[in-house]
Amino acid sequence: MTLSVKVKNGPTNTKRSMAGFSLVELTVLMVVIGIMLALAVPNVRSTIDTFQVRTAAAEMATNIRLVGQQSISHEKEYKIKFDCSSDRYMVYWVKEDGTTELVETVALENGVGIESTTFLNDEITFGVQGRPSSAGVIELRSSAGIMRSVSVDSSGRVAAVN
Repeated sequence: MTLSVKVKNGPTNTKRSMAGFSLVELTVLMVVIGIMLALAVPNVRSTIDTFQVRTAAAEMATNIRLVGQQSISHEKEYKIKFDCSSDRYMVYWVKEDGTTELVETVALENGVGIESTTFLNDEITFGVQGRPSSAGVIELRSSAGIMRSVSVDSSGRVAAVN
C-alpha cells in the first residue's frame, strides 16, 4: 500500500481570500471625499456669514425697539450713537440740561460691522413718546461682505430688512 501526500505550495483559489479594500480603492474614495468637501465648504461659510449678519441685525433692531420703549416708560429722552469705525453703538440717557449719561455700549461680534447709517451725525434720539428724531437706516456687513439693514421709520417702527 502506498500512501501519497499532496503538499500545497499556495492557495489554489485565485480569488481574494481576505475581505477588505485595496489601496487604490481607498485612494479613489479619499479623492472623491476631498472633491465633495471642496465644493461644500464655501457654501457652508456663506451660510454662516449670512446667519451672523442676520442675527446681528435682529439683535440691533430689538435693542433699538427697547430704547424706544424705555423712553416711554421712563418719560426720558434716550439717544443711540452709532460708531462705524469701531463697529459698536452706545445708548445714552439725555438729561434735562441736555447732557448725556452713558447707559450701555454694544459691540458687534463675529466679524459683523456697521457699514454706514443715514442718521444725521450717526445718531438717533427717542423722545418721551418713543418716537425717533428722524427716520433712517443702519447698514451692517459681514466679514464676507454680506449686507443687512436695520430701518427705523418716523413712527418708531424698527425692522431688520435685506
